[in-house]
Amino acid sequence: AATAAGAGAGAADGTGAGAGDGAGAGDGDGDGDGDGDGDGDGDGDGDGYYGDPMSGCLDDEMPVSVDGIPGSFCSPGPCMMTPMGDNCPDPPAGVNGMPACALELGDDMQCALLCNPMNGNADCPEGAMCQPVPMQMIGLCTYGG
Repeated sequence: AATAAGAGAGAADGTGAGAGDGAGAGDGDGDGDGDGDGDGDGDGDGDGYYGDPMSGCLDDEMPVSVDGIPGSFCSPGPCMMTPMGDNCPDPPAGVNGMPACALELGDDMQCALLCNPMNGNADCPEGAMCQPVPMQMIGLCTYGG
């Protein structure tokens, strides 16, 4: 029988014969929750940052809606703009939207996932829609709009 590299028996990840990635709980993704999707939340759906608030936001996100734009999204933050860019986390794998420290909420700035409305919803995570920002050439990826 073929096995992946490792030292020990039966592990799909962790340390063992058949080890996948060297950490985690037997699912090969290394996040330790055992569901195999790599996002650490245990539900197996692979959401990452900028998800649907109706499905729950990650610990370092908050649900956000923007006046004049339909829908809402999970917004990581607070964030900070620097000469080297900002500190917003990357979107989930395969999502082409651009994370940006673009929302002012009181004294804090929050991250949003920007999209090009000319691309339809192609820049956004599955289930999200690229909602145009009024008077701008960009959009925001939102859910439930």
